[in-house]
Amino acid sequence: MIDPSNLSIAESVWMPYCQEAPGARLTLFCFHCAGSGASMFRAWRQHIPKDIDLRPIQLPGRENRLKETPYTHIEPLVEDATQALKPHLSRPFAIFGHSMGALVAFEVARKIRSTLRLEPAHLFLSSYPASHLVRSRQAVANLPEDEFLVRAADYHWIPEQLLRNRELTTAIAEILRADVATCESYAYRHDAPFECPVSVFGGQKDPYVSRDELLAWQDHALGPFKLRLFPGDHSYHQESRQRLLSVISAELEQA
Repeated sequence: MIDPSNLSIAESVWMPYCQEAPGARLTLFCFHCAGSGASMFRAWRQHIPKDIDLRPIQLPGRENRLKETPYTHIEPLVEDATQALKPHLSRPFAIFGHSMGALVAFEVARKIRSTLRLEPAHLFLSSYPASHLVRSRQAVANLPEDEFLVRAADYHWIPEQLLRNRELTTAIAEILRADVATCESYAYRHDAPFECPVSVFGGQKDPYVSRDELLAWQDHALGPFKLRLFPGDHSYHQESRQRLLSVISAELEQA
């Protein structure tokens, strides 16, 4: 593990779980889902090639950034995340995002392209409807706490065992509410499709994101586009982790 004292503040805060990757030929940035943190990617290191520099991105309000205020709108999130990634774009890079992280990954990739004239070697988007689609699901971010927790339980945003601990549930709900607000306040803006390869993943039994909603990401790809569904639900990346990472690794070998 890299000694945080040898890193810039931005790197140690935004990328707390990086490991040394001497001779890496490509960097893989990973954005976590709502209510989660960068630690969801720590186990990935053992399943991807050693020449890939894995960099899980940590958003404010959780884990090592617990005392920071989480974002509730995507524009400042994307701006700050892009600045954090900027010093690490000297080699080819790919971006992965799961659920809310897919929306963030997509917008960060567009920001990097518009400001730095760089595209990812590959863009991986997981378990989130294409950004241009308008969803009719009722907004929940501003519901009173009790109602919000009921909805969070319905959507399985908070593990059932944690719901029994009110203090812990309230703390998690604050982060989750901010993340949900970030997604619900999102307003799509048209831009050119990506020329880089785009891979979209999802769970075969995801009750929240349909195959058609995933397939619609193809509208944002001029280059190669692939949709793959894995066994599992919205959190398929847990039970199908090795299979998912085998696919990602194979795609990055061609990058």
